[in-house]
Amino acid sequence: MKSESEQIITGRNGNLKNALIEAGVRLLCDEGVEKLSLRRVAASCGVSHGAPYNHFIDKHDFLLTIQSYILNELKKSLLVVLENHQGEKAAVQLRLLCRSYVSFMVEHPHYLRALHMNRIGPNIDMDTMFYHLFADPDYGLLLNALSLYTQERHLENPETIRTYLMVWSLIHGYATLLAENMLRNDGDYLAVLDCMLEKLI
Repeated sequence: MKSESEQIITGRNGNLKNALIEAGVRLLCDEGVEKLSLRRVAASCGVSHGAPYNHFIDKHDFLLTIQSYILNELKKSLLVVLENHQGEKAAVQLRLLCRSYVSFMVEHPHYLRALHMNRIGPNIDMDTMFYHLFADPDYGLLLNALSLYTQERHLENPETIRTYLMVWSLIHGYATLLAENMLRNDGDYLAVLDCMLEKLI
């Protein structure tokens, strides 16, 4: 039976599991993976220390879930772009997806920091993120757009690979600089991104 605190959180957020994940992301960014524990996550949500175990097997499972949760939120953001711009040329869709990726990470810098932490656990690193965004059939929205773009441009395979790497380097690098406040953000960062994408795509 849920405690009163768990019932309040579930009622307020609609999903205790998601509330625990969001709390875990914040703790992960603030204190690092070594100090993260399910007990501390539970305490930050005001629920019993056993509550997280109704949703996660252990800390490793929790960390894997955090990664999947963030990537799913990103995927939903990218899907909205595709749904709203069906029938557009591949180059247009690709630019819009790039804009969506950067704005998502700028609006959720804690997500980006969590994904940056290579020591979260086995197979959770930026290579995994690259795979999800560009190769995995469930997440490869950018890959699909890039593939259509390179087909439209009749690019040969070496050029295709270079294009993938340049696009990924641009959007992820730019998002990281903005999210980590290493680059001044005057509110027109998407206009700057558009200028860079026009030279690349």
